[in-house]
Amino acid sequence: MSDEEKIEEETYSTIFSSLKHPIRRKILRMLTREPRTFSEILEAVSIDSGHLNYHLEILGDLITHSPDGKYGLSSVGVAAVKLMSGVEEHPPVEIPLKSKRRAALNILTKVAVIVLIVALIASSLFFVGFVQYAGGTGSEGGGVYVAIAPNQIFEYNLTFEFKEEGPIIHQVGNPYYEERRPLVKTITEWEIGSFGFVFDFNVTYHTIMRLYDPTGEIIREWEEFGVPCKMGFHAGEITQPGTYRLQIKNIGSEPLTGQIDPLVDWDRFERPYFYWGIVELLIVSIYPILLLIRRILTRG
Repeated sequence: MSDEEKIEEETYSTIFSSLKHPIRRKILRMLTREPRTFSEILEAVSIDSGHLNYHLEILGDLITHSPDGKYGLSSVGVAAVKLMSGVEEHPPVEIPLKSKRRAALNILTKVAVIVLIVALIASSLFFVGFVQYAGGTGSEGGGVYVAIAPNQIFEYNLTFEFKEEGPIIHQVGNPYYEERRPLVKTITEWEIGSFGFVFDFNVTYHTIMRLYDPTGEIIREWEEFGVPCKMGFHAGEITQPGTYRLQIKNIGSEPLTGQIDPLVDWDRFERPYFYWGIVELLIVSIYPILLLIRRILTRG
């Protein structure tokens, strides 16, 4: 896959991941009218600031943040809003049937057939590629109290196990544990698991944070500092079973206290018209085949 194709695939993935939640869709529609400050968005969506930070981080490249503190839509965000508005139906082009010459009528007929074939191919490709959000579930892991002395490390673990049978088992706290059936992954249906965190530190903080996947590889490493407040961030997708570890190292001079609240989402997507699009493509291909057979027989 080329770099351009990878960028295009990542862009589509970002758009679909962002559009799956009603709050994020509401934020995008709001920013369509005019740029808004964090406080204006917070008042409009009626959630706490930590969850708003979480959703703004997921929106990522779909929004911009100007130096004056206002959020707006990026070019990708504008495309996402257009995608939400749906596909507009255009009235069919009326082809005049009255003609004085048979040659002109034949040309118009051929043009009409070509236009019809192109339209059918376009609609077929649309049906094959059309993806819609089919619902999902989300959960919060319950607030976990944090007390970290200077130069000490606190570790929070989230464990996910997939089993073929049995009910969903959900255990909050530290460690967070969830047991469920394997994620659906077919051509027409698939599930995506993702998680994030909301921090509520009640003191001025300065930390180094590391996020590890079940194999021990670092997914993300960053420095975080600020005044007492709630903040949220999207950690990543749940790509494999096992334990994901978040390490928080207090590099400040004072003890760090507060609360961590993990957020876990399981979202389902589907291509409801995939097979209809395949059938339509097969039907459209019949006409060129018939023309080819006619040409071969005529030459013979």
